[in-house]
Amino acid sequence: NTYRMRWAKLNGGEVLNWHMDPPTGDRFIIVVRGSHDVQFDVKGKIVSQQMGPGEIWYINSNWYHRVINHSLDDRYAILGCFDINSNIL
Repeated sequence: NTYRMRWAKLNGGEVLNWHMDPPTGDRFIIVVRGSHDVQFDVKGKIVSQQMGPGEIWYINSNWYHRVINHSLDDRYAILGCFDINSNIL
């Protein structure tokens, strides 16, 4: 089951600062245009992953993370949640 599907624009040079999303489901990101870096704080170590157009990512957004658009171009993505514990037959 997917839910909370939405478009997300991250302006060029913008940073979505450190946060942790509510643990209500697992999340995915589909980068449509532009790119961004996601940084996770894993036990005090910063782990970074670049996400580019045409890529689909699962992230554990229950870890502290931030999103950085290093480009001057806007980044557009489709964000959503899914329930991996649903009973699908």
